Amino acid sequence: MRRLAIAALVVLTATATAAFTFANDDADTGYTSSDIMGVWTAVSWERTNEEGTEKNEITMPNMMMFTAKHYAMMRIGGEGERELLPEEPTDEQRLAAYQRLMANAGAYKVDGNMLVTKAKIARSPNAMHDPQPNESMIHMDGDMMHRTWKNAETGNKLVVTYKRAE
Repeated sequence: MRRLAIAALVVLTATATAAFTFANDDADTGYTSSDIMGVWTAVSWERTNEEGTEKNEITMPNMMMFTAKHYAMMRIGGEGERELLPEEPTDEQRLAAYQRLMANAGAYKVDGNMLVTKAKIARSPNAMHDPQPNESMIHMDGDMMHRTWKNAETGNKLVVTYKRAE
């Protein structure tokens, strides 16, 4: 019985690990926090799934900053400028402005080609209480950083490209 329980635990662990493993045969290695320290702006994203690949430039304001151990990011989602709020905005106007704001900050670490972030404060309380850190592969190319999130089960992939601002 004990062998069966151990075997089941091994299978479950292997399955869970495979579900969150990033498959990249030509992955870079050896990055450190000093490689990404500074201010970055997201300039494009590319999403690949079973329907094909979609690419877009990012034109809305955004910024991601890395210090030696911490990060902060803010961006405006969607398309087009947000409407200016009147002196006394309604709840609906406040919500419309607020919904497009994405923001979080916390701790991070770089391990080889993996960037792992864990939000400590965020616009969304869900991000702060998610027990799983956000893991992505990184590839540096001059003043560009490419972050890749890949789902090992589905093969879906998202690559966001950042340009160093300073």
